[in-house]
Amino acid sequence: MEHPAFKKLNNGTLILKASDEAKAVVPQRQGYRAKQPEEVEGEARAHVASEGGDVNNATLVLSRWKVQFGTYQGKTFHWLLQNDVGYAVMVVASHQKERERTGSQSPLMANKDAFTRYSLMEHPAFKKLNNGTLILKASDEAKAVVPQRQGYRAKQPEEVEGEARAHVASEGGDVNNATLVLSRWKVQFGTYQGKTFHWLLQNDVGYAVM
Repeated sequence: MEHPAFKKLNNGTLILKASDEAKAVVPQRQGYRAKQPEEVEGEARAHVASEGGDVNNATLVLSRWKVQFGTYQGKTFHWLLQNDVGYAVMVVASHQKERERTGSQSPLMANKDAFTRYSLMEHPAFKKLNNGTLILKASDEAKAVVPQRQGYRAKQPEEVEGEARAHVASEGGDVNNATLVLSRWKVQFGTYQGKTFHWLLQNDVGYAVM
């Protein structure tokens, strides 16, 4: 199956944090050398064939490419999108910024190019242009935000947590669902003070990964 099954809360909110399986991953040793795209492609096609899949299905093959960077080296693109969407968003956003500065065709950059293509095809958390480019700029709603006054004092975590739990309760949500409560925590810094974490990731990915 080339399409990842995205995990959501009961209210439909996408779960961005790492799954338990992702948290258990032990990072690869330092000095890992990224494989050439041709080698990664060959391994992916062999993977698909071993599963009885169609090696002529480009999306299926791409889903079985293995990550050549970061914490999840050796995991497939499909696995990464299913298990750590937040990390995937960060990778895609930062890579597109890198691409504005360099045309490098190194194996590492080629792997990130491929992962970006796959992510933009698959995940609803990525707002895209018609050509598939991830939208990093602020949404119209975000642009309309008026920054808080200078001298704003960040609230204590306990107070932010309490407000988030009250927010969830007001929506009829489960206040014992830690992910849902965390999504309703309010930003205590910068331009978007007072907005929820969930709102910020939906409206200004570029700022969130800056």
